[in-house]
Parts: sequence; structure tokens; C-alpha cells
Amino acid sequence: MVPNDEEINNLNAEIHFHGCYKKWIKQEDFYYCVENTGFKAKPFWPQDPYNKYNGIDNKIDDLDFYATFIKFGKGRASYDASH
Repeated sequence: MVPNDEEINNLNAEIHFHGCYKKWIKQEDFYYCVENTGFKAKPFWPQDPYNKYNGIDNKIDDLDFYATFIKFGKGRASYDASH
């Protein structure tokens, strides 16, 4: 669970976002993880016809697209078209 605001304030903790220090580029981040953490991608990504950097949790991508369609009215075709 994420700590609530009171718990964070009591710790005098600072919150920093990774994006403040490094530009978020999926392809570069993917290769960084492969080279530095031992991350291994599947050789074939049936869920994403464009690249292997999206949907690394692809076991639940279909559920995510379905829930997004129900909640927002846009589905997989909208994501692919905007990509």
C-alpha cells in the first residue's frame, strides 16, 4: 500500500519522479533494463504489432484494453491508431 500523506509528512520524506531526471523513452528504457537488470523480453509479442517495448505485462493487456473500452469508450484500435 502507498503511504498516506500524513505518514509521508511524519517521515519528512521527499518524493521525486524518475521523469524529472531522465527523459522517458520506452525503447531506450527497455534496452537499459535488458543491459543492466537481466530483463528478457519474449521473442514474439502477439499483443502489440508495432514493437516489443509496450505491454511488458502482456498477460493482462486484453483485460486492460477491455476495461478501458468500458470506462472511456476507446479500445485497442484507438491505441494502435494513435501509436
